[in-house]
Amino acid sequence: MKTNESGIINYAQSQALRHAIEKGAFDPTYLTSILGSGPVEEFEQAFAKAVGCKYAVALSSCTAAIHTALMALGINAGDEVVVSPYSWGQSVAPVLFTGATAVFADIDPDTLTIDPVFVEKRLSARTKAIIPVHLFGNPANMKALCAIAKRHGMAVISDSAQGFGALSEGRKIASLGDAACFSLGRGKAVCGGEGGVLVTNNKTLLERAVCISQHPLRTFRQITAGIDYPFLDELNWNYRIHPFAAILALADLKVAGERVNHRQTVLKTVCEQFEAISGFKTIRCYPGDCSAAYGVPLTYDFSDRMPRQLAVGRLQSNGFLIQAGPIRVPIHLRPTFQHTDSMRWPPVVHHSTHKEGSCPVAEKRCEHQELLLFETGILDRIDIQAAKKVIRNLKSRLSEL
Repeated sequence: MKTNESGIINYAQSQALRHAIEKGAFDPTYLTSILGSGPVEEFEQAFAKAVGCKYAVALSSCTAAIHTALMALGINAGDEVVVSPYSWGQSVAPVLFTGATAVFADIDPDTLTIDPVFVEKRLSARTKAIIPVHLFGNPANMKALCAIAKRHGMAVISDSAQGFGALSEGRKIASLGDAACFSLGRGKAVCGGEGGVLVTNNKTLLERAVCISQHPLRTFRQITAGIDYPFLDELNWNYRIHPFAAILALADLKVAGERVNHRQTVLKTVCEQFEAISGFKTIRCYPGDCSAAYGVPLTYDFSDRMPRQLAVGRLQSNGFLIQAGPIRVPIHLRPTFQHTDSMRWPPVVHHSTHKEGSCPVAEKRCEHQELLLFETGILDRIDIQAAKKVIRNLKSRLSEL
């Protein structure tokens, strides 16, 4: 069953937004989130329940959510945070915003998520947190990562921007670790146009996050006035979500399960079809885990026979929506980590992992192997038979390369 594409307003969202505009003439909570009440509070409660956590705070983006989580956990200059080199840059940027050092650990080539074996090798006395990324909806190895964090007294903040609906050993990913951060942007399983959500089971972390990211009026409404929390003097980050985004996301949350189920069904079909195609491999979860199916990433293994870019060009000229990407360059090799200009933003504390060769699996994948067949917009629109037809045609065309 096909679902509406995430990022395109659906009927339920349009009706909810129209209702909010009418309510805004009489109720200011529909136009401003200063108090964090009204539709924002309603969305936070519904989202926390949906992902299996006690608490949620809605924010302006997933980037803001990760940054807020780091600050709420006390991450600061002089600290180190272990991160993945293979992700969207905003998985790492918040670490730089705190003044901490981003330390890169390589990825598992099968799941594309940060590898606990490499994480262990990157730890130091200054390591305070790990940020696994559930890339393409595939859960990172949360059991192993949380065990590492517990042994060494560190925090785990998962970048779950693409992970709504993913399960790790049967558990919702948001319930694992100290905090999880979701995106409400285009293509996400729950879309509000823009926005993010920080979820946690830790009440103290939630309260600190509210103090750091919200208007003081929300702080005093939600947290007993007079408690000695930092950032109660208005010198904080203004990361509030707009109520309209929360309203759109709340309406979309009601169909998110159907959307994720459809994506998972298409992904399973594609993976089954690709088993008979040599030279291309699908990305799989760890045993016992369940992907949220955020797109269909592939691994290209024909580079010794034909360069990936040449193969992609030929396939694209024949109408196949396949791309060499989407990461393209590992984060640790991007200009931000290569320049020493003190005026460059965000400022970077350099580390030995900011060099070529420090994350060979991610580097090899970006240079020769990474492909994306269906992004989420296509995944939401395509049905099973159409997906099978694409794979059959692709198999036929590959024989001619």
